[in-house]
Amino acid sequence: MAQIKVGDMAPDFATVDDNNRPVKLSDLRGKKVVLYFYPKDDTPGCTRQACGFRDSYSAVEQMNSVVMGVSPDGVESHQAFKSKFNLPFPLLTDEDHAIAEAYGTWVERERDGNKFMGIARSHFVIVAKLPSPARKPGMSSTGRPSPGGTPTPRHTGSRRSRAASRPIRVSRHMGGTGGVGMCGRGTPICSSLPH
Repeated sequence: MAQIKVGDMAPDFATVDDNNRPVKLSDLRGKKVVLYFYPKDDTPGCTRQACGFRDSYSAVEQMNSVVMGVSPDGVESHQAFKSKFNLPFPLLTDEDHAIAEAYGTWVERERDGNKFMGIARSHFVIVAKLPSPARKPGMSSTGRPSPGGTPTPRHTGSRRSRAASRPIRVSRHMGGTGGVGMCGRGTPICSSLPH
């Protein structure tokens, strides 16, 4: 299983979203991507996680960012979950858990004494340029804006076009049972995507 570390390449992937449209991470250069992993559609923890992103989605968009949820569920399950909770962002299918494996979130878990393989709830914030180490996070671990910091504006003008051609980098990785949202808690990870 992959363990993404500072300086590693962020794994590219190709899959489909809840509308069966193709999605490729490398096509999103120039945007900040919040890629979050969750075990199953329409379960209590996963619903809280998704609704946290939904409730702060306008703030996420103002930061030139997109949110994408990833689980092993199929297109029909994603459509029902997205519709039921009015989620404004795409849910990506990972039925063979290849994306989760590439990001190190497909792990052995245990419930009621039974061990099984599944998704470790976590997320990654992927950017074209790494933030300054002194920059404070702008979102909490529930996907809501945090009082701990304000997002800084992204580059404008010619700097933006240069940033769009740079490799995509993972700036933060949050793990644990509630590790959702943008830049809340967790270990910073910096990696770049292949050209």
